[in-house]
Amino acid sequence: MIEEGNNIITVSKNETVEIQNGTVYVMAYTTQLGYQVEINGNTTYETQINPNTTNYVNVSLVPILSYVNITIEGNGEVIVKFDNGSSEIVRNSSVVKVIQGTSLSLIPKPGKGYSFYSWSNLSSMSPMWIIAFGNQSIIAVFVKGNGPSFSLPKYDVMGFGFLGLFGAIYLLTRKKT
Repeated sequence: MIEEGNNIITVSKNETVEIQNGTVYVMAYTTQLGYQVEINGNTTYETQINPNTTNYVNVSLVPILSYVNITIEGNGEVIVKFDNGSSEIVRNSSVVKVIQGTSLSLIPKPGKGYSFYSWSNLSSMSPMWIIAFGNQSIIAVFVKGNGPSFSLPKYDVMGFGFLGLFGAIYLLTRKKT
């Protein structure tokens, strides 16, 4: 939008707009995730210009970059899959640069004689999905052998048992009424 005196002009594409001499207020916004607005090379959403000293206004969208640092501990690699279907293999520690808001799928692939143990957030989910915002660090931990065995703690199993028991009692009593 361009505000000139009491007039507001909306511009949504490359367009030439004639304005009278005097101070002009320019506001530019984007709804596109991962991008910011630059007006005449400055990162801002609004600015004032004087047509006597400035004869053009250049508004552009510039990507906001996020850096995802992936570290490998042990013998293995991580396959990074991007929104667009492309992928990258991280064999050693590496930084993946993406546009902010990009979703990534991280797939651990253990080397021979190793197994995937966990991510740095203690999750062992495979694949793990993240949305890149700011700078992030992720560690993939691979261990020798088959890795730890998975078992549910006793209280989780008991909780499921009680939930099932109470559900059955509820259904039986409801059926009788």
